[in-house]
Amino acid sequence: MRDLEAMASQKPWKPSSTDFNKKNQFEKRSVKIKSALRTGAKSRDEICEVTGINATTLHKDLAQMEDAGLIEGHKRGRVIYWGIVK
Repeated sequence: MRDLEAMASQKPWKPSSTDFNKKNQFEKRSVKIKSALRTGAKSRDEICEVTGINATTLHKDLAQMEDAGLIEGHKRGRVIYWGIVK
């Protein structure tokens, strides 16, 4: 019972400055990715070389951008080539 009372007395969640910074960093990276993709379809390794973003972060960003419908991936063999949705 006390746990419910304690939860009710807490302030509602508000985004912190770190949440804003993470969103801002993603937006900056997505601009770099889109500019690299404008030159044509590229693999993840080619985008890493052009933008300087590490592979793990780039993989997460590509997945978020694909879910949002900004880019699309085409699998050829074992490699996925990314391009901007027209």
